[in-house]
Amino acid sequence: MHTMILKVLSIDRTWTVARSLVAIVFIFSGFMKLLLVENSFKAMGSLGLSPEWFFSYSSAAIFLFSSFLILFDKALWLGAALLSISLILNIIFSFAFPNTHDSPVLTIMYSTLGHLSLIGGLLATSICSALKKQIQHHMEFIA
Repeated sequence: MHTMILKVLSIDRTWTVARSLVAIVFIFSGFMKLLLVENSFKAMGSLGLSPEWFFSYSSAAIFLFSSFLILFDKALWLGAALLSISLILNIIFSFAFPNTHDSPVLTIMYSTLGHLSLIGGLLATSICSALKKQIQHHMEFIA
C-alpha cells in the first residue's frame, strides 16, 4: 500500500491537480474583486479599511499573484505564505467588524473555519511540494 501511494504521489499530474484545487478559490476570488469592483469597495469599507480601492486591488493582486506561484510551482512556499497571511488578517478583521445582518457568532465561526481549512490546504501543498523530490528519489531507489 505504501509503495502504491508513493507511485501516485510521484505522478506530476497529481501535483498539478492538487495545486489547481488549492489555487482555484483564490483565482476566483481575485477575479471577482476585479469584476465586481463596487462590491469589493463596499466590503473593504465595511471593515474600516481606507482607501477602499487600494485594499481591494491589493487583495486581488495578492490572490492572483500567489495563485500563479502555486499553480506553476514557482516559489510555491511564498504564494502559500502570502495567502495564509491574507487569510489570517481576514479572520482578525471579521472578529473586529462582525457582519451585522447575520448572526455574528455563526458568521465569524463559518468564516474562520473556512479560512483555517484553506490555510491548512496551503501548508499541506507547500510541504508536499517540498517533499516531492524526496518521494521521487525514494521511488527510484525502490525500482
